[in-house]
Amino acid sequence: MTEPADPLHNPSYPQSWWSRTVAAEAAPGVMQPLDWSTFGWSSELAMRAAYNALGALPASDVRIPDRAEDLFVSIFYGRMSAQVDVMLRMAEAIPGASAREVSEHVLGFVPESYESDPRRERYPIVLARLPVSFLRVPRMVERACAEAERWYRREIGRSSSLDTTGARAQFADALERFRAAHAVQAIAVFAGVQPVYEQLLSLMASVELQDLDLMSAYGSHAELRIVEDLWALSRNEIDMGTFLASHGFHGPGECEVSAKVWREDEGMLESTIRGYVVMGDERSPRAISEGKRKAREEAERTLLDALPARRRPSARLLLRLAHRRLPMRGTAKVAFLQYLDVVRAASRRLGELLAEDGTIERPEDILMLNREEVMNGRIDRAAIESRREHFQHHLGVEVPSSWQGTPSAEPAAESDRLPAGETLSGLGVSPGVAEGSARVVSDPAEAEFASGDILVAHTTDPSWASVMFLADALVIDIGGHLSHAAVVAREMGIPCVVGLDGASSRLRTGDTVRVDGRSGTVQLVPQANYAEGGTRSS
Repeated sequence: MTEPADPLHNPSYPQSWWSRTVAAEAAPGVMQPLDWSTFGWSSELAMRAAYNALGALPASDVRIPDRAEDLFVSIFYGRMSAQVDVMLRMAEAIPGASAREVSEHVLGFVPESYESDPRRERYPIVLARLPVSFLRVPRMVERACAEAERWYRREIGRSSSLDTTGARAQFADALERFRAAHAVQAIAVFAGVQPVYEQLLSLMASVELQDLDLMSAYGSHAELRIVEDLWALSRNEIDMGTFLASHGFHGPGECEVSAKVWREDEGMLESTIRGYVVMGDERSPRAISEGKRKAREEAERTLLDALPARRRPSARLLLRLAHRRLPMRGTAKVAFLQYLDVVRAASRRLGELLAEDGTIERPEDILMLNREEVMNGRIDRAAIESRREHFQHHLGVEVPSSWQGTPSAEPAAESDRLPAGETLSGLGVSPGVAEGSARVVSDPAEAEFASGDILVAHTTDPSWASVMFLADALVIDIGGHLSHAAVVAREMGIPCVVGLDGASSRLRTGDTVRVDGRSGTVQLVPQANYAEGGTRSS
C-alpha cells in the first residue's frame, strides 16, 4: 500500500462517526509520524485483541483492517480518534450490554443516527469466552507487569551507549513488547474492569443510589503511588533518584514517543514539588486515602442495607471484586508505558547517530519517520520535510470533539469567554463542591498552584496526577466515568467534572469558578460574589 501524501490525515468512510474523547486522553495534541505509527498501530491491535478475548471479534480479525470503516482508530489532522460505529458494533455482540450506555460512559455521546442492532450470533461465543478471560485477567496483568519491570530496569540504561545496529535491535524488541503489553492493558480494561464497573452501576441503580464513593478508595492505583512518592520526596523521605527509578518513564503526553519524560528532565517536577512542600500534613495522601476509605465503607453499608437479604451475598461478592479489579486500569498501563519508554530511548539514540553520519539533518528528524523506516533504515529526506510541513500545518488548526465522516479543520482561534454567572454542564464523576480561582493548564510541568486553585485542562494522563493533587477541584474538557481524571479524582477525594468540551478555552486563569462534582456543573462566579480564599465541601 502506498503511503498517503499526509500520513497524519487519513480518509474516512462518509457515514462513520468519530470521537476524540478516549484517544485524546492518550494523545492529547497533534501527533508526529513516529508517534502515530507506533501508538496508533498498537492501539488498533490492542482493541482487537481485547474484543477477541471477549468473544465479540474472531481471531482472524486481530489485524490491521484494509477498509477505513472497519478501523477502531484513525488520525485526522494529526489527532488520533476512535470510530464510534465500530465500538458500538462490538458492544452489540455482548449479551446484556447496552451499546448506548457504553457510548455515553466511554465516549461521552451517542451518534444521532444510532439504532440498536444486537449481534446475537456472537452471544454463544461471548458467553463461553468472557468468563474465562475475566478469570484470567489478574494473573495475566501480574505476569505482564513483573516482566516489564525486569526488562525495563535492564534495558533503559543501555540505550545511550548503543551503536546503530544495537539501537535498531532494541527499538524493534521494545516495540513488539509494547504491542503485546498494550493488548494486555486493553484486555484488562474490557474483560476485567468494565464488567465489574457496569455491574456496580447496575446494582446502585437498582436501589436508586448515586454515591460515587462506592467507586473509590480501593488502593493500589498506580497514579496514587506517584502522588505518595512525590509527597515523600517533598518531605525528604526519599531522594530524586529513588523517585525517578520508580516513575521516571512518566511525563506529559507519555503515550507519545516524542514526549519528554521525567527521567530525561527532572526539572519538570520542580514547581509541582514546591506545591507539595507548602501543603499541610492534614492533606497528605495517606490522610486523604483514610478519609476516602471510611466514606466508601459507609457507602457500602448504605448499599447493602438498601438491598433485600437475598441479594446481599452477591452484592458483597461484587464489592470484593471491585476492590481488586477497578485499580487494574492503571496497573496494567504501567507495563506498556515502560516498554514505550525504551522505544523512546532507542529512537532518541538512533536520531543522534543518524544525524552524526548525515543520514538525517537533525536528531529530532527521527520523529518524522514511521516505525518501519526506523527499523529498516530506508530514509527519504524529502519525505521528512514534507511530513514536517504537514505536522506544522496541523498545529495551527482545530477539530471538533466528535463528527461524522471527515472532520472540518478551522484555524486555531481563541474561544469566546464564558460570561459571568453562566454555567457549563458536563458529567459529574467525583462528588463535592469547590469554589476558587481557575488555573488553566496545558503543560503540567509549568503549572504553579496556589491554595484554592481549580485545575482546568483539556485532558489528562497519569503524569497529571502529580498536579491534580494540588488542586481543589478538576474541570476537564473530555472524559467519562472511567477516564483517567475521573478515577484519580475519586481516589483523591477531589470534586471533578468532565465532558465539558471547550471549558479550557472558555475559562481563563484567574476566573472564579464553582464546581459541583455531583451535578456536573461549572459556574463562572461574578467577582462580587466571591469570598477570597475559596471554599470546598464534600
